[in-house]
Amino acid sequence: MKKYFLTFHTIFIMDENVQWIEEFLIYYLNLGFEHFYLYDNTGTIGRKSRDGNTTKYGFPIVKQDPDIWRNIYDKYGKYITYIKYQPKNDKGQIVYGINNNAVDGIEKFINEHKHEAEWCYVGDFDEFVFSPTNNNLLDLIKSAITPIITFHQKIFLHRNMTTKRFITQEYQCINNLSNKLWGGQKSIINLENFKSLTSCHNFKGKKQVLSLDEWRFNHYNFCPPGKRTINRRTWKYEHSIDNSMNRYYNLFNEN
Repeated sequence: MKKYFLTFHTIFIMDENVQWIEEFLIYYLNLGFEHFYLYDNTGTIGRKSRDGNTTKYGFPIVKQDPDIWRNIYDKYGKYITYIKYQPKNDKGQIVYGINNNAVDGIEKFINEHKHEAEWCYVGDFDEFVFSPTNNNLLDLIKSAITPIITFHQKIFLHRNMTTKRFITQEYQCINNLSNKLWGGQKSIINLENFKSLTSCHNFKGKKQVLSLDEWRFNHYNFCPPGKRTINRRTWKYEHSIDNSMNRYYNLFNEN
């Protein structure tokens, strides 16, 4: 028996994410997640041409009050393994990974923790697994016939642009946008049967790819034109409203 059945792993920058972490933890604990492996990449120079002072969407990373994280950890620490993840390149700079991608960090996590966790969603703090038909996630995993369960995304307004108290209660979204954009798929993987990966979006092995009608992850990362170019191309999409996450509104107000 492993210590945990269902877990979550992410590589993140604390100041970029901390104001949304408690909502994230409340939501995923309610879904049945038991533990969170948080690899803090604070200090990174970022990827590609970014300087580490802005997010990949171009928003500035603002220094946050350290008490926000301390208070979160005081409340939820029993569910968290917190790791300072600061690999360095040949210049001594902290990077996202030696190969400048998430592969290194994910492989490191799996090698170090597969003995204690059975399944893991590998993702980010702006992603929320969701079933439009209100299916049970634990039942889905227990009945899985493959070691990889893959979700496609539905894209909602970027969390830095919402005026809502809770990002999960931001209902502005878009339709008809390719799932190849902005990390269009993420997976829950069986750690013991892990083979390899080419990126955090693509694990090698047999996959159960889920229908958007039944399962997806809501991705709060859409920036309207002028904020970010979509892969340097013009894509057709439709603005829409999807309030199906309203069912969880009281979950956050009660905490």
